[in-house]
Amino acid sequence: MWKYELKVNGVAVSKDGKAQIQEDSMEISIIQRQPAYYILPDDETEKGKINGAYLEHLSEF
Repeated sequence: MWKYELKVNGVAVSKDGKAQIQEDSMEISIIQRQPAYYILPDDETEKGKINGAYLEHLSEF
């Protein structure tokens, strides 16, 4: 039920998970969206939520 989007410098990362940048620095954004109305019980809905530090969910820098 959760939808996620990964952006680097405001640009969505492609499906292959690769992004090219020309700048010396970068901004990484993970956008997590949830539906306005839940169809699953709260405890099941929470299982799809990103938890912990988001850097734990990124690899290959």
